[in-house]
Amino acid sequence: MWYASNAPSTTRVTVHTASAAVVALSVQEFSGVAAKSPLDVAAGKKIFKQGGGLDSLYGSTKNADDFNVANAVYKEAQKVDSYIDPSLTMAVK
Repeated sequence: MWYASNAPSTTRVTVHTASAAVVALSVQEFSGVAAKSPLDVAAGKKIFKQGGGLDSLYGSTKNADDFNVANAVYKEAQKVDSYIDPSLTMAVK
């Protein structure tokens, strides 16, 4: 998660992908990758609220898990809540 309020315009972000490629992007370039614009702190905290819809990271992850089980990507549902740790986001003031 990248917060607009905490990112100087000269900051560079290095992204490591599964194929071990490394890509360096400016904050402006990076912000367009995940969304139209970086999240502010309040929006970042909002997505970490427990919920079943796609507006919650928990609901979105559960939706993906359900899809993966239904399409035999893996056999058993995962404990998606155990994958999510909101502590760093919630600590931002």
